[in-house]
Amino acid sequence: MNIKNFFKNNIFIKDIKRIKKNLYSFISDFFSRTIVQVFYYPLMLLSWGIETTGTWLFLSSIPVLMNVLSINPSLYVRQKIIITNKDEHDPIYSNSLFLLFVNNIIFLFIFYLFSYFFLENFEIIKSYSQFDKSFMLLILIIGLATVIESIANFFYMLIDVKGKIYYKNYIENIIFIIRSIAIVISGFYLTNIIYISLIFITISLIKIIIVFYVKNRISNIKFNSKYIKLNRMKDIFNESFRYHLLNFKGFIDNSGLNFIVGLFFNAEILIVTSTLSLAFKLFYSRFVRIIEEILLYEYANNLFHKNKKKIILLVKSHNYFILFFSTFFIILVYFLGEKIYNLWTLNKFVYYNNLILLASFEAITLSYFNANLVLLKSINRIKDVVIFNLFITLSTYVLIFVSLTFLLEIKVVYYFMIANNIILFIFNMNQKDIILRKILNN
Repeated sequence: MNIKNFFKNNIFIKDIKRIKKNLYSFISDFFSRTIVQVFYYPLMLLSWGIETTGTWLFLSSIPVLMNVLSINPSLYVRQKIIITNKDEHDPIYSNSLFLLFVNNIIFLFIFYLFSYFFLENFEIIKSYSQFDKSFMLLILIIGLATVIESIANFFYMLIDVKGKIYYKNYIENIIFIIRSIAIVISGFYLTNIIYISLIFITISLIKIIIVFYVKNRISNIKFNSKYIKLNRMKDIFNESFRYHLLNFKGFIDNSGLNFIVGLFFNAEILIVTSTLSLAFKLFYSRFVRIIEEILLYEYANNLFHKNKKKIILLVKSHNYFILFFSTFFIILVYFLGEKIYNLWTLNKFVYYNNLILLASFEAITLSYFNANLVLLKSINRIKDVVIFNLFITLSTYVLIFVSLTFLLEIKVVYYFMIANNIILFIFNMNQKDIILRKILNN
């Protein structure tokens, strides 16, 4: 039996159309975002300048990091709905949406207080030439935009549970392109950083209107206040909190670096670490996430239909893909990494070329860590991994903070992050194997 017939006979005969649509949308999103981002940072530096670009990167990373204080039930609820009978869908959705609304209010309050009392303590803000009291209006706009994005992303969940992830991808892709172009162009005509935030929130409002319309056309799941009960919300909160603790590591991986670099270094170093993350870490992880996002639905859907053979084949295929792509990526970076990065950043940061391989290894170890969580997240079985993952990650950043107070060297950050990812990869792989054996033996 050849490979093509093997797949048709064993796994994808009924699901191939859906998977193709989702895969094509992810690939389209990946390449269009990559093309936009290749030009985004150089044009931001050209239109807004190094100082404003670095400051905006720092400010926009704060709400992502602060989101750790807002429990978002989206991922848990999405997977729960996929593996649950239809009569439970409306109650789950209604309670989780109400819970999200309450959490967003708390988040906005804490975010504004944090910025009011602590923002001036950061070197990157103190050294910014436009810094004044009007910055609090900028902070409020960023906070409101974050809340709007949170609600819009929750609405996506009702599209995802139908397996139609491609709708979300195409909408997000268009919004991202429009927002990036608008922010860059505005820098050629405007000088105040507050206009970047106004553009950001305006496009966020447009996004939530579009998503609300699309989800109402695709999904029959509706909000109904009669289903809201304290006990049910408590259950959703407790289960979502586990995902939230796990996502804390994701928030730190994506924005924690900007946060700690902004605390110890200037805007130039922040741009270097951000562009390295984008060119190597985010480029790599975004491509790997294409497969992982599809698998989140496929694992849960096949578990609901008790199709163990499909689950086994999906796990093996995922492992082979990660191994192949990581090998290809590191070879590509070794031979072409410096040339690509220096060309992209207009040769402004050539003296930081020694960080390229470190950033690439950090990206690869992070992908191996995340790969072992996909199955666990898809079937809501992350209870045994959450606390350990959070403890190791927080300990790592405490060590980074302490180390930088004695040795102000950016390489230290990457060394600790790579070690952190390797430890968590070993632990999570073991936990995934335990859960997989339980699934197969039931």
